[in-house]
Amino acid sequence: SLPVIESLPVALTVTAPASSTFSTVHLDSSPVIGTTWTGITILPRDSDDLAISTRSDAFEISFSKQRKTSGLAEQLDAACRTEWVGSRNGYEGACIVPDNEGEAGDWQLEATLDGEPFFSTVVETQCDEGHYQDDGVCHVCPKGAVCDLTGLKLSTLMPKEGYWRVNTESAVLYACPLAAGCTDRPQDEPCAKGHIGVKCALC
Repeated sequence: SLPVIESLPVALTVTAPASSTFSTVHLDSSPVIGTTWTGITILPRDSDDLAISTRSDAFEISFSKQRKTSGLAEQLDAACRTEWVGSRNGYEGACIVPDNEGEAGDWQLEATLDGEPFFSTVVETQCDEGHYQDDGVCHVCPKGAVCDLTGLKLSTLMPKEGYWRVNTESAVLYACPLAAGCTDRPQDEPCAKGHIGVKCALC
């Protein structure tokens, strides 16, 4: 009898370890105090700069800020985690940003591979709605300010209709004695057309 030759399909999967040289970190949004920041993606690649399609628990992220309290250095840490997302061949990171006395401003994001840092950058953490940032700290918005957005700073505070402030360095807003003087103002102008002076009280 003749020998029978049968062809069998064989699929080989070769998995190489991730490389800190070619793996990348992408930031898709800005963190906000007191919320969970989910705009972090890690795309692992091997030493040949090829995408890795299998999960590994070797990647971790941390998010922290150094501050001084009564002359002593203190580190604030967010609770961070990474989760493998097969459809993206990568990890999605999330950090719960604490609201420690409104400490916004510059925070440090670090990603590690097998415990060794391979990515580090400073990320500006914003204040939530109803607050504005000044010198890295969140403050409750003053009466008369428009504060329905995240990421406001003292310099970007806008007075509501009927309110006025001295300049962009002041957090004090004053009610205008003449409503017309502080209504329908051109953008970046303290007073309505035809009105000038303190609280836009002069015509």
